Amino acid sequence: METRATRTNHQFVREALRRGILTGHFLPGTRLVQADLAKELDVSTTPVREALRDLAADGLVRIDAYRGALVQSLSEEEIEEIYRLLKVLEPLSVERAVQLISPAELDEAEDILRRMVGTERGDSAEFVALDRQFHGHFAKAARSPRLRSILDSLRDNAAVYIAASFRDSATMVAHANEDHRALLEAMRNRDREAALDVENRHLEWAKSRWVETARAAAAAEVEETTAVSGLRRFAT
Repeated sequence: METRATRTNHQFVREALRRGILTGHFLPGTRLVQADLAKELDVSTTPVREALRDLAADGLVRIDAYRGALVQSLSEEEIEEIYRLLKVLEPLSVERAVQLISPAELDEAEDILRRMVGTERGDSAEFVALDRQFHGHFAKAARSPRLRSILDSLRDNAAVYIAASFRDSATMVAHANEDHRALLEAMRNRDREAALDVENRHLEWAKSRWVETARAAAAAEVEETTAVSGLRRFAT
């Protein structure tokens, strides 16, 4: 297992910030102050600056000439565009997975779902990580690397909103897990129509949550200190 001792400070900071973004610790539009992040993670500002550049290249952070680095935010129009693409591509992936997924892969999906259910009254950050793994598992089962890569990219674009929509919300986590259970059952039954119905319903619901998050982020300035406090728990 890789530890901090085996990584450069640049890698260490990048992974801590990436995990913070992908698990909802950072809200869309949060300003990432280099000095504060360096102090929290006990490094100089140089690896922080390098890590922020990497995350900007990945689309998780944007660099503003006046405000510095901010967690990526999307307009409602951009969210709608991502949704439209997912609406076309996710069903293609689901259709293939229904036909091609193996019994062993179904059992693995069951294990991921079991762990997701275990987070309903606990850490929403853990749920977000497992949710990403669950959807990625079915995309892998579709046996189409190029399609999987495109879907991963689209979900990365929406990652901050996916994470923020579940932040500290046991009700939303439970709702999502109902859909996950239904999708898994449809996969086990090789029921194409049921799987597509669940996936389309889940996407529509998810989009509505992303839009709510975007509106909330646009309506309020995110406090800079919220990004730094507690970040150390992602620095493992």
